[in-house]
Amino acid sequence: MRKVFGIRVSDIEVRGDKLSFTSPDLPGIPAYELKFGRDSLEGTVTVQGTALPLTMKRTGKANVRVTPLSPPVSKELEGDWEGALPEAGHTVAFHFRNQQDNSAEATVDSSDLHGAQKFVRVNQMGSDIELTLFVFGASYKRTLSSDGSQLTGTWTPNPGAPPLPLNMRKK
Repeated sequence: MRKVFGIRVSDIEVRGDKLSFTSPDLPGIPAYELKFGRDSLEGTVTVQGTALPLTMKRTGKANVRVTPLSPPVSKELEGDWEGALPEAGHTVAFHFRNQQDNSAEATVDSSDLHGAQKFVRVNQMGSDIELTLFVFGASYKRTLSSDGSQLTGTWTPNPGAPPLPLNMRKK
């Protein structure tokens, strides 16, 4: 069994002994319909129209962490970027958007992902940028070129995997 963390949930609804919610950042945007048991939640998870049985059991104390908003990114970084991972055989696109609440949001599209995935954390320190996808443990560390046209760095698809070079150009 693979442990994941940092999964964002939304549309949470509790009705009597039933709980429903979605995971908007996971591929296929799974929808959960569960019933409270003594020490478990039992029901279904529906992904792309297919309902699968699911049982969730508590394995420790509740550990809810609210991830702080990411600070805004520079105008040079804001926008759409494209690159390729030749070793993995797919392309990657990053999208950086500053929000009205003075935060930044970033997503990644890749030919090996099923839809866009939202980065949980975006951190820009001058020309250095760090991005984290908590659910999969992926991270990206890169440097913005002085003219703002290129990002150079490494993509680590999951903890323990070797970092892969990933250079990107602004679209």
